[in-house]
Amino acid sequence: MLCWEFEEEYGPGEFAAYEWASRHEDVAHPDFRRQKILVPVDRSLKGTQRVLEVAQDLLTAEGEGILLHVIPPSYATMGSTGFVSASLNEKHERQRAISYLNYFAERLNSRSGQWRGEVVVSRSVADGIAETAARENVDLITMYTHGRKGLARWMKGSVAERVREYAHTDVRIVKPIELAAA
Repeated sequence: MLCWEFEEEYGPGEFAAYEWASRHEDVAHPDFRRQKILVPVDRSLKGTQRVLEVAQDLLTAEGEGILLHVIPPSYATMGSTGFVSASLNEKHERQRAISYLNYFAERLNSRSGQWRGEVVVSRSVADGIAETAARENVDLITMYTHGRKGLARWMKGSVAERVREYAHTDVRIVKPIELAAA
């Protein structure tokens, strides 16, 4: 299991609430390992931790992993220091996102394949993921879902399900599970 510096802050129990939605036997069989994997991540540390464990097992030793963060288009804002242009806001968001992605890529590079971070701008997260997968010609998209149910799912929808619909490649989804009552 991977150990990240932030694990102490959130505790290993937080990560135990995730399971891999695909069959575990797939990892052991070399035919299921992929050369190029896209892993979309947001700033959810729990989800990122778990999906990276799955993705690293699926990537061949000489493969390439792409960590992707999709940001919305930026707009000009008026702050306490005055007017901030849309391009400056976007630059700031890109820098924050790439720092986050590079944190994980550096640690993964020492374990399996070659990993890099990429940030794209898109009005729709699902579209940004599917378009990047097509442009990069990836073998697999491995992503997690927040597991919303009921009204929250109806209102916000599921990015993972939309990606599965739009993408022209295999999509593996890591889903949260309910912890069994003691």
